[in-house]
Amino acid sequence: MRTLKLLTLLAILPSLSSGDQATGFPDLPVAITSFGATCHNEAIYVYGGQLGAAHSYSWDQVNKPLYRLKLQPGAEWEELASDEPALGPTLWTHDRGVIRVGGMQPRNAEGEEQNLVSVPYVRLFDPESGEWSQLVDLPTPRSSHDSIIVDNKIYVVGGWQMKGKDYNSTWIKTVEVLDLSVERPEWRSIEQPFLRRALSVAVVGDELFCMGGLDNGGDTSLKVDILNLETEEWRKGPELPEGPMDGFGISGLVDADDGKLYITGFSGKVHAFNGKDGWDEVAQFEHGRFFSRFVDPPGAPLIVLGGVGKQGRSQVVEQLPDGR
Repeated sequence: MRTLKLLTLLAILPSLSSGDQATGFPDLPVAITSFGATCHNEAIYVYGGQLGAAHSYSWDQVNKPLYRLKLQPGAEWEELASDEPALGPTLWTHDRGVIRVGGMQPRNAEGEEQNLVSVPYVRLFDPESGEWSQLVDLPTPRSSHDSIIVDNKIYVVGGWQMKGKDYNSTWIKTVEVLDLSVERPEWRSIEQPFLRRALSVAVVGDELFCMGGLDNGGDTSLKVDILNLETEEWRKGPELPEGPMDGFGISGLVDADDGKLYITGFSGKVHAFNGKDGWDEVAQFEHGRFFSRFVDPPGAPLIVLGGVGKQGRSQVVEQLPDGR
């Protein structure tokens, strides 16, 4: 109930731009939540996302362009070619370009009964040609998931399949893995010991951390499940720190420069995994938000962008504070 009350409040709040806070980065072109973002070859890419209020979904409120910000002085956001727009697609960098996975499409116009459908799309954006190409679609359409690429393999974790207004959603019970190094990639499944969506994943060493989210009972979760990528065995990790929204819609990423796993969410607090049995608070963003995204610019602190907090949906691009 607490989650629903807070989301209802957020639905009526205005958006936040850098008019409220100077960041050193240009604002996102739009204020969005539930989108994909990654850093590839010294540029940030942002795709998909919700432009409207929480729980008010329509095709008109889906962010459609792919945006890019080159990390160089004076750069502004560029609008690039669209693929199949969606809410909650995941983006990740790869040697061949930027790869997007899954998401949800509202297949209704504004004011019509909501018709929400998960999609199976797995596509590659080539920054050189500016074009999208098709990879191997997911075996089951999936949204409210997260994904990551490790050693040329895509791992897709959590989420559910939304089947439209006339059907119940189905929770996904497997991690799907696609090896991009083989001539004919095919998806294979690893059983998940949990059912959660709106979670975050990151890789520390040879372990895949699956953090937080919302469980199939409708409760926010502090749980961390860890998959050994070599043995493909699961173990329990240290629970996330307690706080507003309790792990729902958090963003997590490993900073390539220091090797630490950082997480942030609605409170704006930043915690780092201490490598043993817990999480240390290391920083505080001025404006907390969930359903944001961390990205990792080369040789610089992590950047968080988008999401929604007490000020509403955000355009602000903010760097992890120094001194952590």
